[in-house]
Amino acid sequence: MLHCSIRICPRADAGLVHGRRVAGKQTEMIRSMRALGAMSALVLMAATAAGPARAAPMTAQDILSSFNLVTTGKVSTQSDIVGDAVVGGDLNGATFFGGGANIPASPALYLFGKLNGSLNLNSGGSLYYAGSTSQRVNFNGGGKDLGAPLNSLGYYTDPLTDLSTQLSQLTATTGTSFIKGNFNAGSNAGIVVFDITGSALASDLVNNSISFTGKGVTSYIINVIGNFTDPSSTHFNVDQEDALFNFEDATTVDLGQWGASILAPDAAVKITSGGNIEGSLFANEFLGGGELHNNNLFNGALPVTALSTAPVPEPSTWAMMFAGFAGLAFLGWRRARRGAPAAA
Repeated sequence: MLHCSIRICPRADAGLVHGRRVAGKQTEMIRSMRALGAMSALVLMAATAAGPARAAPMTAQDILSSFNLVTTGKVSTQSDIVGDAVVGGDLNGATFFGGGANIPASPALYLFGKLNGSLNLNSGGSLYYAGSTSQRVNFNGGGKDLGAPLNSLGYYTDPLTDLSTQLSQLTATTGTSFIKGNFNAGSNAGIVVFDITGSALASDLVNNSISFTGKGVTSYIINVIGNFTDPSSTHFNVDQEDALFNFEDATTVDLGQWGASILAPDAAVKITSGGNIEGSLFANEFLGGGELHNNNLFNGALPVTALSTAPVPEPSTWAMMFAGFAGLAFLGWRRARRGAPAAA
């Protein structure tokens, strides 16, 4: 009886093939890791090349208490502007000064549009402008052109536009009155809100000056609906740094002597009856007719919702985020590769 035994011997090159497969996977993994490292390095290099991080976000209150003028559009004036200013459109004329009751001693002008004609920056004032300043800017006192603004126009205008919208939605405070130019808070304290139309405001100010009466009031918020034209060179009995007139939907605002701060995001503001604006001004356009002074910038209280800002990630933060996403993608690839032989 024959007994046959069959012995199956492994191929001599089986170990070699297996070794090649393992080596191939390791090589592929090494290449992927190198690619990941290179991509992370590029991201970090890009973040470094981007330069220093932008300034922390400013609240609407920060801007109102720091800038004499902020516009989303053009400024055309032959009158003086005292203090810092942001011009979103083209600039014609104007002489900028520092000093006044509020610092800075030297004004800073942030210009996002075109500079048309000559410009005087006195008191050592400096200019942030991306365009050409050849033969057009007189730096008196040691100021200079510092190049393009570091932040976008929206960095300055968006908080103020949002503030105007928020204030317009506030309910008028009960127990107040407005008679013969006097805004009376009654027994109310804190933030006191008034609602009035532009036509009613103009009618009541005929032969009357603006005044404020209240005890414990931290700010007077006057929401004005519609356009406004000063009736007779209105004056303020006392400049009011805690008063803020919100011309929420006006397209034209014509003023006389004005002693309070103004929000007019959609309006062209001009001084037609003589006088100056003593306070912060935010408008679509400023068409001059009088000077802007920084000795009465807004210093009142605002609703809590108007003080919040969203954090802006720094370049290094973006780099870390991209590197993290790339790492997660690599880990997912490895798990998929490990699961592939089992599925087969």
